[in-house]
Amino acid sequence: MQNKTFYIRTYGCQMNESDSERIAGTLIDGGYSMVASADEADLVVLNTCSIREGAENKVYSDIGRLRLLQREAGATRTVAVAGCVAQQEGPALMARDRSVGLVFGSRAISRLPELIGRVEAGERVTAIDIHTRPDAPDSQVRGDPHRAWVTVMEGCDNHCAFCVVPATRGPEVSRHPDGVVAEVRELAERGYVEVTLLGQNVTSYGKNHGTDFADLLRRLHAIDGIRRIRYTTSHPKDFSDRLMDTLADCPKVARHLHLPLQSGSDRVLARMGRGYTYAAYRAKIERVRSLLPGLAITTDLIVGFPGETEADFSATLDAVREIGYFNLYGFKYSRRPGTLALTLDGHLDDDTRDQRLATLLAMQKATTLRHYQALVGSLVNVLVEGVSKRNTARLSGRLENGALAHFEGDPGWVGSFRQVRVTQASASALIGVAV
Repeated sequence: MQNKTFYIRTYGCQMNESDSERIAGTLIDGGYSMVASADEADLVVLNTCSIREGAENKVYSDIGRLRLLQREAGATRTVAVAGCVAQQEGPALMARDRSVGLVFGSRAISRLPELIGRVEAGERVTAIDIHTRPDAPDSQVRGDPHRAWVTVMEGCDNHCAFCVVPATRGPEVSRHPDGVVAEVRELAERGYVEVTLLGQNVTSYGKNHGTDFADLLRRLHAIDGIRRIRYTTSHPKDFSDRLMDTLADCPKVARHLHLPLQSGSDRVLARMGRGYTYAAYRAKIERVRSLLPGLAITTDLIVGFPGETEADFSATLDAVREIGYFNLYGFKYSRRPGTLALTLDGHLDDDTRDQRLATLLAMQKATTLRHYQALVGSLVNVLVEGVSKRNTARLSGRLENGALAHFEGDPGWVGSFRQVRVTQASASALIGVAV
């Protein structure tokens, strides 16, 4: 694999962003060079997401554009599809479009040199075994010199009715804690100050190693140089008292908890197969808030799940009011192939789902604005991430609660923590003055 170029397009979640960094590192180790656009590349990798309806069509559309580009340029280009669409579609994807030479899953990244070699020899290759152990991140091209993704586990054993992750990412397998600690220690030595621990369900981390996420956090908290630790995603049924106590004992862990509720209706939660009631969820929120006053809590919610009545939707709105989330990610239910929800009765029309989502998001926007306005006049600690995309005279960074802040300052501050006095607030960001 000498003197070849590659381009990666990444769709979807933070896990995919991390996987793309690993793909890039593996390819560079194999002699490839990264380029800025697909038309310059000998190898184009589409690292895909299938969590939402229509994701497959978007990928096929991009493959079609690449095929047209290749025909117009008269070039020979390898197209590879990775990620969840690759895992979900597999051989069907290869059969549908012969311009795709390689389909591979996240647990085959370390095998890329071998797989690409087979493609270059004329073979069309599929490598999507979800039951192999996840690769150790031996090589990774980090997209940021100060903040890093660190995958601690992969897969999910929960099989929620709406979710394709168990089918596309496989069963839960955790990395050994010693490997995670070594990776984070090495990042600290290289000057990284923030790490985000990734997994489909980090709160169930460690089962195959006789440990748990609380123990891992305590070990990472002790590493000099790392000043902020984030993690995603958590499942309420695995969010234990022991983990809450650890969060309270470890100030480097960001005072931000993302705990997906999905619905405020017990009937809908049961149909989703979530494994908890709203009362049980609320009790966990109350306990963790008692340990960590001021904790910013965010969530995921799905509206329009099959069979959701007006009363069920009202229960979700009541839950949002009662908990007072700092922010939330709202989605309308998406039909996903192979999921239990697809077989349920009571599928709602698009207009109903759209209206419910708009109502939910409008309610939360007002709540988020109140949370942000409450910060006006306060002094906050911001990790400077870069120059603002909207106003190049300003810098941008995030508070530990996840809020975005813009302020004037020296570009040399990027990667450092700065005290900022908040002067203005909208529902999307804070404006302040560095002090």
